[in-house]
Amino acid sequence: VLATNYDLAVTGWPPDHPRYQAASKLLQAHNPNAHNLNMPPAQHGPLRRFTAFNGAVSTSQLDWLRRTLERTQRAGRRALVFCHTVLAPVAFPKDNIGLLWNYDEVLAVLHATSAVVAVFSGHLHPGGYGVDSHGIHHTVLNGSIECSTNECFGSIDVFKDRLVLRGYGMHRIMPFP
Repeated sequence: VLATNYDLAVTGWPPDHPRYQAASKLLQAHNPNAHNLNMPPAQHGPLRRFTAFNGAVSTSQLDWLRRTLERTQRAGRRALVFCHTVLAPVAFPKDNIGLLWNYDEVLAVLHATSAVVAVFSGHLHPGGYGVDSHGIHHTVLNGSIECSTNECFGSIDVFKDRLVLRGYGMHRIMPFP
């Protein structure tokens, strides 16, 4: 399942577009740095996410995600979720600057079923990893800019009871909850 994290954003939309305007209103409500919205509004914690280089998932996409995961669970299947920005503070606890603006709403949807086993994101170049309170694995993949060679790649081996992530400079086994 792929979530579009710039559905509501000031990046990628023209200023007169309704999605840009909604994102701008949300961003300005949470970030007092009008002169530089790329500067986080807080020193620590999840409020740091309200910067111009992040975005949000729209209500319609949240509804689609909810329906998709419910169908997945009813079919007895499991899901992997992919999103460019980070969906859980546990994945990069040192600095919450790369979190999706409405990560809490997305997590509520992910936690409403038992279908999701892992979330893969990027955005924070050093990478990160954590398991949330519902047993979902959150992996922030290292940015290719952090790779010292041209060999920036990875693969996920899927087994009945676990995922095995293999990539340049990393190897992680993630047992299913």
